[in-house]
Amino acid sequence: MKVNISKSKNYEYLYIKRSFRNQEGKCTTENYKNLGRMDKLMKELGMDRDGVLAWADAQAEEETRKYNEKNKTIYIAFDPNKLIEKHPIGERTSESDDLLTILKRNGCVIEEK
Repeated sequence: MKVNISKSKNYEYLYIKRSFRNQEGKCTTENYKNLGRMDKLMKELGMDRDGVLAWADAQAEEETRKYNEKNKTIYIAFDPNKLIEKHPIGERTSESDDLLTILKRNGCVIEEK
């Protein structure tokens, strides 16, 4: 994600933009988060324009980290010679007894990327 400055007649607005491929496979962007008006941010943060831009870059890095953590890819390796235990409805032992827990307990290798 990166910071984008949008200019209107009187003001500059800061946005965090996200690039991605849409359903047709074409590259596109979207405004992921509105950081606010430049003049208001300068006043609120007590910084000059360069300071606000540095702050906005840090915000974009943090939003990227959060997005990647939330949308990470998980790879699961299954052993074709081993059965995975079945949990009938209502037989769950705890809230942490989710699919990943069951797979790990059955010897599946879970790799997060």
